[in-house]
Amino acid sequence: MKFTAILAASTILAGAAVAQDVDKTGWPSSFTVGTASQGGTYFAYGSGWANLVAKELGLTGGGEVTGGPMQN
Repeated sequence: MKFTAILAASTILAGAAVAQDVDKTGWPSSFTVGTASQGGTYFAYGSGWANLVAKELGLTGGGEVTGGPMQN
């Protein structure tokens, strides 16, 4: 069991290291997610997810207030 856990952790770390070396030429410089009105669940979730993705990819971005699921 311990060996399996160490092997799994090593595989995940190696995969993350390889993903960092991907050529990002031509990628957009920003990332925006349409959410819903401020204060709602969709806005909180969408903004948090957009900020996380933008940070991990080295982009600017965030949530954009929209009319909600029907408009998106």
